[in-house]
Amino acid sequence: MDGYISKNNLDIYNYKGWVLLKNQIDSDTVDTIKQKALFFRSWVENDDWKGVGCVGKHDEYLYNFYTSKLMFRLVCKILNTPDVWLFNDQVVVKKPGDNFFFPAHTDNDTVTPNKDYKIETVNLSIALDDFTDENGGLELFHTKWEKVYPKKGDIIAIRGNTLHRSGINESSESRGLYACVYCADKIDFLNFYKDKFVI
Repeated sequence: MDGYISKNNLDIYNYKGWVLLKNQIDSDTVDTIKQKALFFRSWVENDDWKGVGCVGKHDEYLYNFYTSKLMFRLVCKILNTPDVWLFNDQVVVKKPGDNFFFPAHTDNDTVTPNKDYKIETVNLSIALDDFTDENGGLELFHTKWEKVYPKKGDIIAIRGNTLHRSGINESSESRGLYACVYCADKIDFLNFYKDKFVI
């Protein structure tokens, strides 16, 4: 894929604060990201929080994907600007039996410098597996909660102030997500990325 997004999908994103982009990432790439996500999950087995943020700082392949031309084209279209900043690339794997879920939140809830959402942000989350009700599901809010079922290789684009949530994985297989977050301006927050996205 080349980072194409249709006008209809852009309109949906601008209206609802999220959109499901189907068949964006090829299976081999997704499989490689999933293998790496499972490896990094081993870093946080004993933590309540099971994600690894800014994972590209620890893995060249993931960083190259996070900063790829495909992602650049998508995020420039969605944020409607040629000037984009890196912020966070995070792998999250829910394993069977994890008591691990996401209550309703926005991606900016804990980002102190941008809690008032002066800077537009977007989370381009790559589904590393098919999402089902059983493996944790995904719900997003516009005027009401809506269940979304991305398939492996789909991208869910979520605006930084859009509420979303997901449940516990009650299936027999792991369920992975690679969340790539970008900003329309630099956000100076903890040890997150502060670099301009340049191709």
